[in-house]
Amino acid sequence: MPTRKRFHRTLMSALVAPVLLLSALATVSAAPLTIDPGPLTLTTDIGTFLQIDPVLFGGIGVPVNVNLTGNPLPLPVPLEDVALALTGTSSTPVVTHVLNSASGPNSTDTIINITSTITLPNVGDSGVIDIELVALSLQSIDPVLLDLGGGPALFDVFVDIDPLAIQVPGSMTITRDTENTGTISFLLPEDLIITLIDTSLIIPPIEQQAQLSLVGGGTFDATVTIAEPATLAVLGFGLMGLCAARRRAAAA
Repeated sequence: MPTRKRFHRTLMSALVAPVLLLSALATVSAAPLTIDPGPLTLTTDIGTFLQIDPVLFGGIGVPVNVNLTGNPLPLPVPLEDVALALTGTSSTPVVTHVLNSASGPNSTDTIINITSTITLPNVGDSGVIDIELVALSLQSIDPVLLDLGGGPALFDVFVDIDPLAIQVPGSMTITRDTENTGTISFLLPEDLIITLIDTSLIIPPIEQQAQLSLVGGGTFDATVTIAEPATLAVLGFGLMGLCAARRRAAAA
């Protein structure tokens, strides 16, 4: 009877093939590979950007690419046991989101959830799992210069999950290429809130809703150590409010 290992996993997206870690409960044995429901804890990496069109905010000028970094959520140390390299992008609005594994306390800024289970018994098998965005909190690395009708001004940009929206489920296809490695493709709809905050605090914060579909692919490597399933309980699913609270605090 083969030995079974439990591990906690992590994932999400990008256009520039980062290494990421899948943070959902899964079971690996000498034969079957099973992925079970659970949260995916991620941290945003270099190369993430959002294109801001000032016209959509009532201003003038051409679209500007804004480099983003994570605005960490107050979560405990995540479990990351499956190495992933993923790519993903959106064209409306233009977004590239590069993620890596959350490696320590307060390093998670994005969480998606696996909501279904698949088992891949043999090399060459493929399966589809359901995924859903649970939390996301990003901010600009540097202020961006925009003209929103009152002349050029510097703005900090915040991107959070829309706390009032019902996130549309996405899907992820996983193909097992070897005993412990394989390829991934995914589609993840996201309902977000983009907030512009004047660094001089003269102009009131401006918000804009954004709906996008992040599409991508990549690879995984499940040659990892064991993580205890009980640790999942500390993450919970009430994390959308954390993103909203950070957005409100930034606007205060």
